[in-house]
Amino acid sequence: MFTLAAGAAMFFSFNNPPAKDEGGFKNLKVLPKDITKKQLDSTMDYYCLSLGVHCGFCHARQDSTSRHLDFASDAKPEKGRAREMVSMTAEANEHYFSQGNTGVGENIPGVTCFTCHRGAAEPTVKNLLPQVDALKEAEKAAHQKK
Repeated sequence: MFTLAAGAAMFFSFNNPPAKDEGGFKNLKVLPKDITKKQLDSTMDYYCLSLGVHCGFCHARQDSTSRHLDFASDAKPEKGRAREMVSMTAEANEHYFSQGNTGVGENIPGVTCFTCHRGAAEPTVKNLLPQVDALKEAEKAAHQKK
């Protein structure tokens, strides 16, 4: 059974990836250029599990009559959004959760796709800023009444 811990370990294993596979991959913009096939497959499997989707959610078909996917194609906007989300989580982990940068110890878990998506294509936790703003306003109003 694939666990969140295993997924997180795999997701953060790109700090020192092994040597590049022969031939490499086309159109990698966020993932390391020297990622191995095994790492790439594991990463894509983790994305699928985290979002409860299949490869065709982000990857376009080679043509309208083919069942094969064109993994290098940027035809689907979902692939661009996925790149944005991968960059966002990497930045959050680097600045707020990575060991040594938090100032509060080294055991703070990082964020992954599953943190927000929890097996759903759309994040289950979204649009929280209005709620946070409302809580801040209520707290401010309560302090002003005192």
